Amino acid sequence: MDEAITIAPAVVFTVSEKKLLGCTLGGCNSVREIPRLIALWRAGRLDLEGLVTSRRPLTEINGAFADLRAGRGIRAIVSM
Repeated sequence: MDEAITIAPAVVFTVSEKKLLGCTLGGCNSVREIPRLIALWRAGRLDLEGLVTSRRPLTEINGAFADLRAGRGIRAIVSM
Protein backbone atom coordinates (compact mmCIF):
# COMPACT_ATOMS: atom_id res chain seq x y z
CA MET A 1 0.00 0.00 0.00
CA ASP A 2 2.93 2.35 0.52
CA GLU A 3 4.68 1.62 -2.78
CA ALA A 4 4.24 3.82 -5.84
CA ILE A 5 4.23 2.98 -9.54
CA THR A 6 4.87 5.31 -12.46
CA ILE A 7 2.70 5.06 -15.57
CA ALA A 8 2.99 7.18 -18.70
CA PRO A 9 -0.68 8.24 -18.99
CA ALA A 10 -0.54 9.49 -22.56
CA VAL A 11 0.72 6.16 -23.87
CA VAL A 12 -1.21 3.78 -21.66
CA PHE A 13 -4.60 5.45 -21.43
CA THR A 14 -5.16 7.56 -24.52
CA VAL A 15 -3.35 5.69 -27.26
CA SER A 16 -4.24 2.14 -26.28
CA GLU A 17 -7.58 2.91 -24.54
CA LYS A 18 -6.59 1.05 -21.37
CA LYS A 19 -8.23 1.42 -17.97
CA LEU A 20 -6.62 1.16 -14.56
CA LEU A 21 -8.73 -0.49 -11.87
CA GLY A 22 -7.80 -1.20 -8.31
CA CYS A 23 -9.21 -2.93 -5.30
CA THR A 24 -8.09 -3.03 -1.68
CA LEU A 25 -8.48 -6.33 0.17
CA GLY A 26 -10.30 -8.03 -2.68
CA GLY A 27 -13.76 -7.49 -3.99
CA CYS A 28 -16.93 -9.52 -4.29
CA ASN A 29 -20.67 -9.29 -4.63
CA SER A 30 -21.38 -9.98 -0.96
CA VAL A 31 -25.12 -10.53 -1.47
CA ARG A 32 -24.29 -13.45 -3.77
CA GLU A 33 -20.95 -14.68 -2.39
CA ILE A 34 -21.56 -14.81 1.38
CA PRO A 35 -24.57 -17.18 1.14
CA ARG A 36 -22.61 -19.30 -1.36
CA LEU A 37 -19.60 -19.52 0.97
CA ILE A 38 -21.82 -20.37 3.96
CA ALA A 39 -23.44 -23.15 1.93
CA LEU A 40 -20.02 -24.54 0.99
CA TRP A 41 -18.92 -24.42 4.65
CA ARG A 42 -22.09 -26.15 5.85
CA ALA A 43 -21.61 -28.85 3.22
CA GLY A 44 -18.07 -29.48 4.49
CA ARG A 45 -16.53 -28.24 1.24
CA LEU A 46 -14.91 -25.09 2.67
CA ASP A 47 -12.36 -25.52 5.47
CA LEU A 48 -12.45 -22.23 7.35
CA GLU A 49 -10.82 -23.70 10.46
CA GLY A 50 -7.74 -24.51 8.38
CA LEU A 51 -7.25 -20.79 7.78
CA VAL A 52 -6.98 -20.04 11.51
CA THR A 53 -3.33 -20.14 12.55
CA SER A 54 -3.68 -18.69 16.05
CA ARG A 55 -6.21 -17.81 18.71
CA ARG A 56 -5.53 -15.08 21.25
CA PRO A 57 -7.41 -13.40 24.07
CA LEU A 58 -8.19 -9.70 23.68
CA THR A 59 -5.34 -8.86 26.05
CA GLU A 60 -2.90 -10.14 23.39
CA ILE A 61 -4.30 -8.13 20.48
CA ASN A 62 -1.03 -6.23 20.06
CA GLY A 63 0.77 -9.54 19.56
CA ALA A 64 -1.79 -10.52 16.91
CA PHE A 65 -1.13 -7.25 15.06
CA ALA A 66 2.63 -7.78 15.37
CA ASP A 67 2.24 -11.22 13.77
CA LEU A 68 0.16 -9.65 11.00
CA ARG A 69 2.83 -7.04 10.26
CA ALA A 70 5.57 -9.70 10.32
CA GLY A 71 3.64 -11.97 7.94
CA ARG A 72 3.33 -14.78 10.51
CA GLY A 73 0.27 -16.94 10.04
CA ILE A 74 -2.81 -16.59 7.90
CA ARG A 75 -5.58 -15.59 10.31
CA ALA A 76 -5.66 -14.86 14.02
CA ILE A 77 -8.87 -15.06 16.03
CA VAL A 78 -9.04 -12.55 18.89
CA SER A 79 -11.73 -13.39 21.43
CA MET A 80 -13.19 -11.23 24.17
